[in-house]
Amino acid sequence: MKQFEFRLNKVLDYRMKIEEKRKRELGKAKYALFDAELKVSDLKNLQKEEIEEMSSSVFDFLYLRVLYDNYLFRIRNELSLAKNDVHKKTTTVDKKREELIEATKPRKVMEKLKEKRLNLHNRARARWEQASYDESAKHRFLNKND
Repeated sequence: MKQFEFRLNKVLDYRMKIEEKRKRELGKAKYALFDAELKVSDLKNLQKEEIEEMSSSVFDFLYLRVLYDNYLFRIRNELSLAKNDVHKKTTTVDKKREELIEATKPRKVMEKLKEKRLNLHNRARARWEQASYDESAKHRFLNKND
């Protein structure tokens, strides 16, 4: 009996490649999200430090106070933009995760089909081997009785 050959193996390989591609895309999206969250954290810490420094400082000149207020305003704006970026990247990660799930489903179906066909092949092979053993036992028995 010939060896098991899954005729749809190329399709399975293709679906596995698509799944790997989706995994890489999800990894990149997660890394970008992590980077954006780190930026938000850094900006929050910077804002906190600057506010503490400002509250403990005495400004001799009004223009220094105005510059410092403008600086804090800019930090708040950057923080707001960074939070929006985190939100967008979170949405992207969720989208990529869904794409990965959708890419995984066809591969799993193909693997189950391959497994079923392999099981059928193994059962057919076992029946063929058993028939072969039965035939040889029958011949030995008949040869002994002759």
